[in-house]
Amino acid sequence: MKRAPKVCLDLTDGRRLTIALISDTGMRLSEAFGLVWDGINIQHHYLHINLTPHPWKSSKTASSERPIPIV
Repeated sequence: MKRAPKVCLDLTDGRRLTIALISDTGMRLSEAFGLVWDGINIQHHYLHINLTPHPWKSSKTASSERPIPIV
C-alpha cells in the first residue's frame, strides 16, 4: 500500500478540512457549515461539539441536537 506524499498532508484548505470534519465526526454537511465557535466545548473533561439549533437554521430532527466527541 502506497503512502500519501507529504505534500498531500500539508494542504489544508476549507474543502479538505470540511471533508475531514464530516468524515471524522459523522456530522451532516449542513451541520458542519452551520457550526459556530460557541458550539465547540473545550472546557469540558472531553472535547466535543454541541450541535444545537440556531435562529438562522433549525434542527432537522430531534436527534440532530447532540454532542459529538472530538477524538
